[in-house]
Amino acid sequence: MAHDDEDDALLAAWLGHVGRMPDAAEGPDERSYKAVALELGLTEADLARVEAVVDDHAARGRNYLTHGRPADAVSELKQARALAPWRADVAHALAEAHAARYAARGDEADREAARALARRRLEHAPDHQPSYALLNRLDAPPARRPRAPGAARRRLLLVAGGLVLLMLALSGLMAQMMSGPEPPPGGEPPPPVPVTGERPPPPTPATPRGTVDLPVEVVSWDKFAGIELDGAGSALDRGVRASARITLRVRNTLAGQGLDALGATLELLDDQGEVVTREPIELLNSAHPTLYPGEQQVFGRRFTVDPGATRARLILESLRRKSAAAPPPSKPICVRWDMPQPSHLDLDFGLRGLRWSLGTLHMDLTVRNRGANAVENLVFQVEHLTADDAPIAERTLLDKETVAAGWMPPFEPGELRLARHMKVLGLDDKPRYDHTCLRITQAD
Repeated sequence: MAHDDEDDALLAAWLGHVGRMPDAAEGPDERSYKAVALELGLTEADLARVEAVVDDHAARGRNYLTHGRPADAVSELKQARALAPWRADVAHALAEAHAARYAARGDEADREAARALARRRLEHAPDHQPSYALLNRLDAPPARRPRAPGAARRRLLLVAGGLVLLMLALSGLMAQMMSGPEPPPGGEPPPPVPVTGERPPPPTPATPRGTVDLPVEVVSWDKFAGIELDGAGSALDRGVRASARITLRVRNTLAGQGLDALGATLELLDDQGEVVTREPIELLNSAHPTLYPGEQQVFGRRFTVDPGATRARLILESLRRKSAAAPPPSKPICVRWDMPQPSHLDLDFGLRGLRWSLGTLHMDLTVRNRGANAVENLVFQVEHLTADDAPIAERTLLDKETVAAGWMPPFEPGELRLARHMKVLGLDDKPRYDHTCLRITQAD
């Protein structure tokens, strides 16, 4: 997000007064938030701009962390936390970034910073399992890098093979010395020297390349009753760089309870059951709509893993529920096609809910596959329009929503998928808003 001089002045003013906000793990209430805003002379549009800057820094920080750049992640997340010190999600992401940088550099300052953030989170949320898991990792002795399967056996075979060759050479030399002078030309050749010893067995073949299925074990306890997870379709790609593609269906089967958030740790293990890769993941968070009883959401992610990984373990750690008997009804929503509409696809789009918060438009969208074919690829652009059908804001990459893609399970016939879309609109834009249209850009 680009900032002009006016934005820089706004952020400087906010940073000068943000210290008056409560330094808590959970954000202050809306009254406290607006009290500081009024003191600064800010408007809802200004607050939305500050929130957008925080979200930009936080998103970049998390992406840097995912791609193995903890130093850049710490820098971005520190800026996000300075602007919003009450944001618990930003504080935990910063703790994970410090822990990752400690693992990479060994600087004790990073470990202490991560510890302090995790313990502060637990003071306000004693049930926050990811913070306990982080403290356990920080206090654990340095783990030895796991050896590739069969490496020790190959080294043993090489040593044994070298000893056998040395014995054969010595036997031949001794036999030659004891056989006496060579016979004259034309005489009988000396008898062959007997050779003793076993041939070394062939080396263990290397791990085959290509894509193989990845078994996913789910670990949970009674607290997570009513949550079904299906990891079918997860795979390991043993190419030049080993990677894992995790695909999960999360289904809420608990009557009378909606599911708002679900956090977990994903572990990749080798043949001996040792953890070779560990990733914290959020299957559901504020960027996803609520899962009502009987509904499911899909989750897909690809990341680099240790070549020795052979199976996965998903450890459920945190969740948030709310009372909900049934999902609210969806209303039809405007749909347009940026491409020829495939005749074999039958898709039903709906709007479940719409609300405004501090200049940000939040929309819960539904898509049902009513056709007879599975959908492998479905992407649409979200356009916010005036009553005259004129766009309120320009298209951006952030306005695209992906319902089906290669890293997700196929969108099966009869299945319902959900999407939450958020758009920051200023005070001048909000009165002009009339309706939203979805423009299909990819469908297969």
